[in-house]
Amino acid sequence: YTEKVWGMPATEIQADWGAQRIKDLSLFRAGIDALTPKWIKQRKSKSKQTTSLIEEFNYPKYGPGQMWEKAAEIVTGAGSTLTFGASVTGIRHADGAANTIIASVNGDAMEFPCDEVVSSMPFGQLVKAMDPPAPAAVIAAADGLRYRDFITVALVVPESAGFADNWIYIHDPKVAVGRIQNFGSWSPYLIKE
Repeated sequence: YTEKVWGMPATEIQADWGAQRIKDLSLFRAGIDALTPKWIKQRKSKSKQTTSLIEEFNYPKYGPGQMWEKAAEIVTGAGSTLTFGASVTGIRHADGAANTIIASVNGDAMEFPCDEVVSSMPFGQLVKAMDPPAPAAVIAAADGLRYRDFITVALVVPESAGFADNWIYIHDPKVAVGRIQNFGSWSPYLIKE
């Protein structure tokens, strides 16, 4: 499953990254967790639970988009404006700070003066957008970075064909799917009757 999700052999995944994903997990802890009654687990705070063994998640009522809606509210409340449908094509900088964003908005090049930048673009593209350009070694390092795309396909099935889990992992490498999610288990507000 890990190889399917991250698009690389498990032997190439660095140990520190793996340790972060399975923090505090050991065969002993997994065995104890399997034998511990659920009512005892529920009394334990999530901060003390082994990350890979957490059975309950705090999830936004209407999905992760709520985080971006709140961010937009904070940004506009502070007097900034948001421009949707814009693609950043350049970031001018001087003296270690960005000062202008160049973006394509509905096919037109526009410039946005700025004091700070919060980027959501892939790091490799961010480095290549710098004006003046980053040093060649930095561009080469950025070209070596990998990231994965996440595509969600919504499939509506009768409730009787569903499952109670948040997701089911699909381990078989012959199936080009990482997992099947049941959004109704994350939050009943994410699905229609």
